[in-house]
Amino acid sequence: LDHVALYLRSIGSQPAKLLSILSKSWYIGMMHLPFLAPTFWQTYSPKQWQKHVQKLENTQDIPLDTLVQTDGKHGIALYRANFLPRNLRPRQRFAHSPVQAIVLTQDKFVSADYIDAMPQWVKNFQKVSVNSNHWGILS
Repeated sequence: LDHVALYLRSIGSQPAKLLSILSKSWYIGMMHLPFLAPTFWQTYSPKQWQKHVQKLENTQDIPLDTLVQTDGKHGIALYRANFLPRNLRPRQRFAHSPVQAIVLTQDKFVSADYIDAMPQWVKNFQKVSVNSNHWGILS
């Protein structure tokens, strides 16, 4: 998140690009809503979530996640604990180990543009593109 914040600041003079990148991450704002986010994850069943994601991603191969409610609740806590502090006060952090970024080229939620700035933070960096959606990591 430190790198994300620094990257977003670096493209601040390009409003169209900034808006395009941020529009993919609309759900982060939802995670910060006090009543809405917890209620959503308490009432959304694993089967409902699977159908929603399959429709959103236009695919039928999304596996049923029986832990989606628990994961969603923990996800809210992670977003709330990390997103605003890191974006308000990003740190310059360098990786000392090799890094391989797997870019999901059809991802509707995370912009591949974030990866463009990674070589400045990593000496040994490799990027691999995979023609898959946000949930490609499940396969």
